[in-house]
Amino acid sequence: DFFQQKKIFFFLFYRIEKIKTILDKLPSSNRAMIIFLIYFLQEVIISETITKMTSHNLSIVFAPTLLWTEDAMKEAINSTKASKSIKIIIDKYQEFFMENERPE
Repeated sequence: DFFQQKKIFFFLFYRIEKIKTILDKLPSSNRAMIIFLIYFLQEVIISETITKMTSHNLSIVFAPTLLWTEDAMKEAINSTKASKSIKIIIDKYQEFFMENERPE
C-alpha cells in the first residue's frame, strides 16, 4: 500500500535526522570512535556470507554497549529501539559521516 510505504519512509527519514543530531553533539573523540567502529562493522558485513553477521545481528550485539543506561529495566525495554537505531547507523553509514571523516 502506497500510504504505508510513505509512512515508513517518513518515519525512517525522521529517525535518521534525529540520529544525525545526536551524533553531531558527540565529543570529537567519541565521534571518532563511533566512526571507526561503524566503518569496521561495514567491513564485517561485506563478509556476511562467511561471518553470518548482518547489520541486524551486529546491531543486536553492539547496541547494549553503545547505548547503555544505568537503569537495567529501562535498558531492557529500550533494547529493541537501540538495536534499530544502531542498525540504521550501520546501514546508512554514508548519510551519517562525511567522506573526510571515514578511516582509511
